[in-house]
Amino acid sequence: MNYKVEPATSTDISWIAGFEAKVFSKDDAVPEQILRDWYNQSPNGFSTVKRDGQRIGHVNLLPLNDSVFSKFVSGLITERQIRGSELHSPGERGLVTNIYVESLVIIPPSGYAAAPAARYLLLNGMSLIDRIGDPERIESVIAVAATNQGQRLLRALGFGVVSYAKDRKDRHDLYAAPFAVLQDEMPRRFRFPKTERALAEV
Repeated sequence: MNYKVEPATSTDISWIAGFEAKVFSKDDAVPEQILRDWYNQSPNGFSTVKRDGQRIGHVNLLPLNDSVFSKFVSGLITERQIRGSELHSPGERGLVTNIYVESLVIIPPSGYAAAPAARYLLLNGMSLIDRIGDPERIESVIAVAATNQGQRLLRALGFGVVSYAKDRKDRHDLYAAPFAVLQDEMPRRFRFPKTERALAEV
């Protein structure tokens, strides 16, 4: 099995929108128009996951500017209210300090498990972050878990809740982890039994 994570093209955005619609609720799946607005401003944050050349997943990383980062973390807005103009462009790579993992979804072909692809993606995650920001300047990575499986995986990887669903407009817990901690601990955490269990549930 040959896995690859490749930069998404403009054509991939329609596929990503359809992919999210299959996995997430109507309220959580992001419409294509919004995905394109983000992509047009910050294309380097969008990637597809392929197995033997076939798309089986994607990951969207949004480099939020300080203003929208503060509003989103506090729960005042949902991700759909994030505008493309509030993301750092490729030319502003050195200004990126916070990254939002907007979506990470893998659906393998029938009869195959998602865990190997998820493991490959996460072990190569630092290279994806390097595409949108300078690792020396990035302070934190945040993520919203829209599924129980996502919650368990984030906890296994060292993320903690920083904003609770009851206080947020999107009604989801927001997780965060210092980027430096993720850099140091990610490889080690893949040896933890709870991480393997969480990956098996992806």
